[in-house]
Amino acid sequence: GGDLPTIQIQSNEVNAGISIIEQFIAAGLCASKGEARRHIKAGALKINDEAIHEERNFMANDIRGDVIKISIGKKKHAIIRVS
Repeated sequence: GGDLPTIQIQSNEVNAGISIIEQFIAAGLCASKGEARRHIKAGALKINDEAIHEERNFMANDIRGDVIKISIGKKKHAIIRVS
């Protein structure tokens, strides 16, 4: 839907290596870094619908058009707009 939580980051933040976990927290998908790490271990934390299996930073190839879709499980999604 069009009412997904959306957060804005700058492309230079992606290039500098912005933390995936911090963006999940900023988008309200995770309450804490510990929770995010548990979701990563369970394979539930996704970027552009692909599960990630270790804590990492965003990379330029995560950007699709000007957005990165982040998700936990099947129900919680958010959009990161990169400008």
